[in-house]
Amino acid sequence: MATIVLGAATSHGPMLALPAKFWVERAQDEMKSDARMMNTLDGRRLTYAELYRERGDRHRDDIDLATFEKKEALCRSALDRLRADIEAARPDVILLIGNDQNELFAENNVPSLAVFHGDAITTHPRDTSRMPEWRVRVTRDYGMDWPRSYPVDRKMAEYLVGGLMDAGFDVSALGSVPEPEKLGLGHAHGYVLERFFDGSPPPVVPVFINTFTPLHPMRPGRCLALGRVLRQLVEADGTSRRVAIIASGGLSHFICEEEFDREFLALIAAQDWDALAAIPEAKLSAGTSENRSWLVLAGAMHGRALVWQDYVPIPRTPAGSGQGMGWSVWS
Repeated sequence: MATIVLGAATSHGPMLALPAKFWVERAQDEMKSDARMMNTLDGRRLTYAELYRERGDRHRDDIDLATFEKKEALCRSALDRLRADIEAARPDVILLIGNDQNELFAENNVPSLAVFHGDAITTHPRDTSRMPEWRVRVTRDYGMDWPRSYPVDRKMAEYLVGGLMDAGFDVSALGSVPEPEKLGLGHAHGYVLERFFDGSPPPVVPVFINTFTPLHPMRPGRCLALGRVLRQLVEADGTSRRVAIIASGGLSHFICEEEFDREFLALIAAQDWDALAAIPEAKLSAGTSENRSWLVLAGAMHGRALVWQDYVPIPRTPAGSGQGMGWSVWS
């Protein structure tokens, strides 16, 4: 049977692709925006101005460049440690779980669950000609500056599609990216393939769960169940392949909610399935919705030993918009 040699979850926020000096520029852009991107844990969407009126400048002492540089170093250390763990595990295939934000899927067709089974998958490039430098850097680190292709383990992907259907999961099967300039692989998957594999990973099986699009994001309990089924299928596939399962996304954003993040990580470590399944939908909105990828992985790692966790809260504005950066690794 195939062996799961590693389970790992990682944040993929833009600040992980940027030197700390650019965090200041990112924050300035955010404070000038009138978009309702600030998602509270009770499900509301606020502009930055509204967030500031509600929370004030409680993080004014956390947003100087020296603090940012210290946190950048902490993030880089965690990412380097995770990369070393992946390399030591020597996986033959990567089962990569992430979300999509109008990259591979358009608003007229967004599946709740999908698996890509073509021979290769290509990223959806962005026009960087008018982007500020910080966005250009992030686009490059997401593998979305030009159409980049990555090999897919087609045999395993098709096996998983059939197995998920047998297990009661209605899964969309994607076979090609005909026009990556219009739609293609996005940031959640591209970040992992570039940051940890320098764009040359072993064959990958891209798994997509809807988190951002309203009405039908996968519920927390269903995410856990999906993870358990994926593990059963991998371990029963009849090959000797070494499989790493990697989840990409989270933690809290576009408001950094440190207390919520630490509680979530503690529940993951304790494998408290009932509490994880009971997380209210309102708390998993906008960027924080990506925590669902972690839940899928946690389900797959049921009973496995958690090797390490790390967490770096990064409020980047006085009112606390920003992100919680986290990592969890299982043997």
